[in-house]
Amino acid sequence: MIRSTTKSEFSTFAVLFTAIQLSYGEIEREDVLMAFTFTAGDRKIGQVADGTLSDISGNGHDGEFRQKPKWVKGVWGAGLKVGPAGVAWNAATIPHTDDMDLEEFAIGAWVKTEKLVGDCCNMIVGKENFGFARNYSMWMREQVTVGFTTRNPRNDVQARGIQITDGKWHHAVGTYNGTDLIQYVDGIAYGKKLFGGQVPASHPTERLHIGAMGPGGTGLGMDGVVDEVVIFKRGLTEKEVNSLMNQGLEKLLGFQAVDPHDKMATTWAGVKSAKD
Repeated sequence: MIRSTTKSEFSTFAVLFTAIQLSYGEIEREDVLMAFTFTAGDRKIGQVADGTLSDISGNGHDGEFRQKPKWVKGVWGAGLKVGPAGVAWNAATIPHTDDMDLEEFAIGAWVKTEKLVGDCCNMIVGKENFGFARNYSMWMREQVTVGFTTRNPRNDVQARGIQITDGKWHHAVGTYNGTDLIQYVDGIAYGKKLFGGQVPASHPTERLHIGAMGPGGTGLGMDGVVDEVVIFKRGLTEKEVNSLMNQGLEKLLGFQAVDPHDKMATTWAGVKSAKD
């Protein structure tokens, strides 16, 4: 005999289901191409070993550091100190794979810097060969900017945010959904551009760099700290951007840090530190 669900049981289920929806937002883990939380710097989780940076998304986009990483306080645990431009120490490089060339994308990172170095380009994160093609990049000149180069013709498409060189933490997300290119700063949309149907250029040989620019990832980097770097395989909505900013990768998507010594998932030790 099949027991019917009572009204009170259904109400309880509905409340729990709603709570789960509110907790995890609309972003799915499958939407993430790669993610880096830099948790090893707080000595809680071994995410980095032998100069290797582990992609906690499980998609295998592990990278390496230009030099030995330097850790400072981040937004959620530790952050990676990168820069200065022209030197690019501590910048990270992720080798190319075909799934890294995207037609839609979102780039997210927490950024803290007090100054711009030179007039170009203070790269936060991007997959491009400077002067040839950018599939997606987020950088700082006067304002934090997201951009890509179209395939044919090779038009340079950009959307600008605001200046963030005040020495405080800012959450920057650049997103393109195939129609709108938007630069978000601290959850607010700036510089919305309508570029419907434009397809970012593919660049099958260039690697992705965090804190520096290609080719090679040895220069044109930012001088500051980055935390929670993530690349999505699609554009994000304003609601999703704010969920990412307020909850962080681990809480929003349930990611666990990966120990590169044995590639086994490990539990997070303790609650992450509060934002500055």
